[in-house]
Amino acid sequence: MTKKALLIGINRYEPEFFNLTTAVSDVKAIQKILVDKNIGQFQEEDVIVLLPEYDQKTETEIGKLAEYDIQDCIYDFFIDGKKDDVLILYFSGHALINNNGHLFFAATDTKKYEMGGALIESTAIPASFIRKTMDNSKCENKVVILDCYFSGTINYDDSAKNTADIEVELGGQGRIILASSNSVDYPFKEDKELSIYTTALLEGIETGDADINKDGWVDFKELHDYIDKKLEAIPNMIPQFYPSPDVNKINFTKVDRESIEEQQGSQAIPLSQVELKSQRDVDYTKLRDLLAVPNWREADIETRDVMRLAAGKLKEEILTEEDINKISCIDLFTIDNLWSTASKGLFGFTAQKDVCQQLIKKLDYETECELGTKLGWRINNNWFIHSQLTFNLRAKKGHFPCLGVSMVRLPGSFGGLGRAPIFSTIVKKFIQCSCD
Repeated sequence: MTKKALLIGINRYEPEFFNLTTAVSDVKAIQKILVDKNIGQFQEEDVIVLLPEYDQKTETEIGKLAEYDIQDCIYDFFIDGKKDDVLILYFSGHALINNNGHLFFAATDTKKYEMGGALIESTAIPASFIRKTMDNSKCENKVVILDCYFSGTINYDDSAKNTADIEVELGGQGRIILASSNSVDYPFKEDKELSIYTTALLEGIETGDADINKDGWVDFKELHDYIDKKLEAIPNMIPQFYPSPDVNKINFTKVDRESIEEQQGSQAIPLSQVELKSQRDVDYTKLRDLLAVPNWREADIETRDVMRLAAGKLKEEILTEEDINKISCIDLFTIDNLWSTASKGLFGFTAQKDVCQQLIKKLDYETECELGTKLGWRINNNWFIHSQLTFNLRAKKGHFPCLGVSMVRLPGSFGGLGRAPIFSTIVKKFIQCSCD
């Protein structure tokens, strides 16, 4: 049995639908967890990622993903599947419901008619196409995961429905369907790096909490039950689960007990003994509490925020090279002590100094790239987004804190690239503090 996945995400739509912010990040985060040899255990070549062309320097989509490209890829994916394979289709983007309650998925250039605003159905991917393709597949184990923003009914008249019957639209023999919602009331969060649904999905897998029966594997029913409970307090957020009767339990990911136990072991470290000193009266309590859990992901984001405050900025303001140099040694030492203590020396500025001291030559993009590769923030000339980092103790030494990798700005530097990490400045500053 071979597990294969097709991951599709679209952020940018023109011109009919509002752009999304999380779809591409969702896909990349799912890809990373699937190819993790201790968790997803998928072969890299068996995880197909379909995204619009993306400019790494500007961090923007520059190409389109047309409906025929998506349909061709979906068709090939399912038709090429073998009987004993497990085929998983994940889609993050806009979902549309026509006047009759039929479900469609928007491509980059999906359009409406100018008169009346009806969907031009030939420019979108009908759920019926996906259903028929799965019907014709030899594969007996098919899974569809939809993390979609239901963008509303494409109205012909006032009798239009605002929900889709996903089971009817996509269900059938040999398949399991998971969906973030089936309603246009699905909550949309612009300020999140990942969608609400995918965040819960990844959390259940990474922590092992979705392994409800404790057999060492997360199956799709367990994953749905975990997500459903996790999101039960969110209004209008009702995850959907539709298994066909002929499908037995399908294991999705393995629980990485060794890593989880390592992280749990770090909880016993007396973080309470670290003095929370600050020259600007910055409150480091939240950072300490996040590291005590440990929640590496949120702790890194909190570190970015407290460093802004330590530099005399607001939490929402962008850090510059000048700002970094305004942060006192006292504050840098407090942040470092918290990270170093929580990770037993794996993370923190001291760890970054040990790894990168010999790389710090001058403040330029080449140095940043060397540093990023050394700390595990960059591979094959591409910078990771924050969700792609390794949020456990299998990460490289000095992997955190990274301030969200690209969340700081060096105006006019690096050939006008605009956004880039500036850790050469931070490491230089910390080395200076250590020598004083």
